[in-house]
Amino acid sequence: MKKYNFIFSRLVKNETDFKGIIAYFLYKQHKINHIKEFKKNNSGRNPTEEELENFYKTCSSDDSIEGYRSRAKDRITKFACDILEEKRKEVEEFYKYSSRHKKSWWYGVGQGFMASLLYALFLSVIVIIIWVTKTDLLTIIKNLFEGG
Repeated sequence: MKKYNFIFSRLVKNETDFKGIIAYFLYKQHKINHIKEFKKNNSGRNPTEEELENFYKTCSSDDSIEGYRSRAKDRITKFACDILEEKRKEVEEFYKYSSRHKKSWWYGVGQGFMASLLYALFLSVIVIIIWVTKTDLLTIIKNLFEGG
């Protein structure tokens, strides 16, 4: 009968323990490699539970548990650094591109002036409509939506 191995509960503290989950993956990877090596050295035969017992004892030691968690932390750190480096390069490329296509300060002033001019023109049209119809804006909007 197969004995239950408590290594999961020793590696993973709770469901949000990402480092523990990665550590458990590393343990499982180590176990698979151990079994492959065993099969290679034993004419393709799978190890018995008794033959795996030493592996389980070694992997369940406090040092091994800490080793799996430490390697998990290293993997997570490397992954985060890789992602940050990739994002840094993207930001760097963006700024290189935007600095090559940067508009002058006067171009921005011109855009602001044109936007202000269009807004003033829009308000003037509304004022003229209100003056010509001799009514208020609320009544005009109400009539537009009521179709009358």
